Amino acid sequence: MIQVYRHYCGQLVQVEVFQSHDEVIAAFFHYDNQDDISKCPGCDEDLDIDFCGSPWLVEPMTDEAARYTATNKFCSNCWGSDFEIIPAKDIHGEFLGVRVVCKTCKEETLGYVSEQFVRNQKADDYIHWRTDIASISQALGVEPPVFRTEKQSLSELGF
Repeated sequence: MIQVYRHYCGQLVQVEVFQSHDEVIAAFFHYDNQDDISKCPGCDEDLDIDFCGSPWLVEPMTDEAARYTATNKFCSNCWGSDFEIIPAKDIHGEFLGVRVVCKTCKEETLGYVSEQFVRNQKADDYIHWRTDIASISQALGVEPPVFRTEKQSLSELGF
């Protein structure tokens, strides 16, 4: 099985691990379509299986911190709030704590953001979207769509 691990320097490297009865037999490192590399592309250090603390991009945390994060934060990738708390173990199976993982992004979960951050980003995205629609309409020589509030649309329909 190939998983993505983060090296100490922050570089992401694919690791193909071969195990027998929970014991690591061999590991092959891959990066950017290069097979069986021996040095980290980010810092040029030798790669060995012990650098692989975890395939996850989020760090382990305490149970209390995990519960707070799962209840009060949003995924920094998809802005979702549906998390699961999973045990964090290293490549050798040793318990490190727990991780809060987005159910949508899974091992691609990068981190967490506040609800206020999500609201601000969505508002900014909407403003950029409306500006882009107007620019594209003008470039194509067509009338831009008229944006109405829900209340305006309902009153036009007679409700």
